[in-house]
Amino acid sequence: MNIISIIKEIVYKTVDNMQLPDFITGEVVSINPLNIKINEKIVLQPVHLYVLKSAIGKYPVNITNGNGVAIHKLKEGDIVALGKCNGGEKYIVFGEVKKL
Repeated sequence: MNIISIIKEIVYKTVDNMQLPDFITGEVVSINPLNIKINEKIVLQPVHLYVLKSAIGKYPVNITNGNGVAIHKLKEGDIVALGKCNGGEKYIVFGEVKKL
């Protein structure tokens, strides 16, 4: 085997063994502090969460006829999209979602 084949084999085995991020939904059960239930047994607390800046708070937006401010607030009962970081100890809150 040449060195390139050995490296390819190592890379393929590594990728096969990786736990890639999962995307799930959760329900906001409290706002202050932010707690999100992902199943009947697990409620994520702030120590487990990263929140996109655009998911909560105010930020400027440009619209056709000028500028404005978008206000995004989560409330109890909202369903949010979550991305599980490798290892499953932290989650990224992408924002509120709704079922079609």
